[in-house]
Amino acid sequence: MKSIVQSKTSSADYIFTIPGLALIIVSGSLMAVRAGMPMSGFNWLILSLILLAVTGIIWAVILIPLQLKMIRYSAQCIESDAISKAYQDVSRSWAVFGTAATLLALVILYLMVTKGF
Repeated sequence: MKSIVQSKTSSADYIFTIPGLALIIVSGSLMAVRAGMPMSGFNWLILSLILLAVTGIIWAVILIPLQLKMIRYSAQCIESDAISKAYQDVSRSWAVFGTAATLLALVILYLMVTKGF
């Protein structure tokens, strides 16, 4: 039963997230080109796309595996009726990297609003 829940959670994450990201990147790039914004060189748009890629890498390489470990450890914690050190360590790592990914998204938002350079 646990593996079914885990696979549905992961599938839902991918089914809803990946098309949304593709839509944001493709439509945003097309609108930028249409508005005459340069898609080469280093400017606020290129920096935003780089930061978006870094955020995606953090999610794909670090946060999703940590989330899956948290699911597995939480099931063990329920069985033992205690929060394990392993769960606490993974949860702390998830909080640190999740905060970094969120802050990067806020920087991207700032760049998109101000178009600073």
